[in-house]
Amino acid sequence: MPLTNKAYYDKLPATKSPHGGLYTMTDENLPIIGPLQTEGVFAVAALSGFGTMASCAAGELCAQWIDGAELPAYAKHLSLQRYADPPFMTALTLSNDRGVL
Repeated sequence: MPLTNKAYYDKLPATKSPHGGLYTMTDENLPIIGPLQTEGVFAVAALSGFGTMASCAAGELCAQWIDGAELPAYAKHLSLQRYADPPFMTALTLSNDRGVL
């Protein structure tokens, strides 16, 4: 018997409908992975429509931030730190590619 989600449809509450949820994204369509402004608070957010595909790598990168491990060179560009990097943000703004799937 093939696997299917149909087995769950009849068990959903009448006021709920099955769907993928709300896909949040930043203007530049890059996720936010890493520390937030409050010390000790980290996020994996704004994964847009590719969250499932990127979630394992995003979780690993966030764990590296939390652990204080050596980060890959691109880590700051996927964190809030990118907004403090004018050349990077200008390049993103000038790009026609938003990576929207």
